Amino acid sequence: MRIDAPPSIVFLLTGISYILSLSLYSACYKGIHSSQNNINMVSKDHLARLAEIVQHPDKWEDSTKYFLDHFASDQEFMEMGKRTRIDVLLKIMGEVAKKVLNKSLVRIENPQMYRVKSMNMIHGSCTSEGWVMMFVYFTDIHKGVFSTTKPFSGQTGFSSRVTALPMPELDNEERLYGDQWNMNPN
Repeated sequence: MRIDAPPSIVFLLTGISYILSLSLYSACYKGIHSSQNNINMVSKDHLARLAEIVQHPDKWEDSTKYFLDHFASDQEFMEMGKRTRIDVLLKIMGEVAKKVLNKSLVRIENPQMYRVKSMNMIHGSCTSEGWVMMFVYFTDIHKGVFSTTKPFSGQTGFSSRVTALPMPELDNEERLYGDQWNMNPN
């Protein structure tokens, strides 16, 4: 998939951490949908189930709730991720933000991405004009879901499932993990 973002999209790193973004997203989401699961260890079954949900023709929007319930609350899982930057995923963040905000230009703030290579997964978040976006993307099936919410506003969120071509940049680990802005990985 190729998405051309306008050159004026500004990628700004702010002091908001990825965990804070997930917490805000989770707090808003759980305010609408209650969750009884609090898992402390991600299993292969959870990983397979999440991939199945992402690929499901009708239930893919449930992947955000499943990720928050079974992955984001698991400290071991969160520590497995290595901070990275993948340009096509940044561009997708911009396109989703433009759709949510109904604007032709948007500012993406605090983009965070973490690759869990052993699980063929990249997850992350960003903010834009008070909206929080999070995503989960599987590199082996080339599919992911990007979801947005505006914490504590009562506004309806938006989810988008994407399919992208294989990303050759994933093979260049020096570039993935060596960008100057990325000098502070987990």
